[in-house]
Amino acid sequence: MLTIPEQMSSTLEDWLALLVQGAEHEREGQWFQAQVAYEMVKRFRSRDIFRLVASQQNRSADTIRSWVAAYQAFPEEQDRVPTLHFTHHCIAAMTDDPPYWIARAADEEMTTAQLRAAVRRAKDGYSAAFERKVMEQQIQRLSEEYNSLWGEERQCTVEFKPVVAVVPEAG
Repeated sequence: MLTIPEQMSSTLEDWLALLVQGAEHEREGQWFQAQVAYEMVKRFRSRDIFRLVASQQNRSADTIRSWVAAYQAFPEEQDRVPTLHFTHHCIAAMTDDPPYWIARAADEEMTTAQLRAAVRRAKDGYSAAFERKVMEQQIQRLSEEYNSLWGEERQCTVEFKPVVAVVPEAG
């Protein structure tokens, strides 16, 4: 545990250095907890391990899952981005491509909220593309059914024209 030295200097620089030391200690502690949780999950393979760890840490099971995912995605210190918070790594770890998302967060100097939003938009974009394809297939099928029922005298052509809304990014 860190403590303030009894004979602490009175210079602002020394106090700022102590703050930085505290932040580094916290960051190392989070990664240590993630590693311990990961090892527990690996060793004890119980269905309730996330709940057990969560109750001991006063956290949710989802939080513990994100810690484990972060450690799995970034097990070595050189895999991590020291300028980003542990939470950035947890968010990136819950995606299909953690190295891409952590690098993007660093390059764009994203906050955790911005990273969450970017990941959500990317997932929604995938969902929208999938839904469009399904809708186009349904329109094609319905068009073919209509034409087979009504014959050539009442041919039907249906086009899919999506409406695109441009929403400015929060920033």
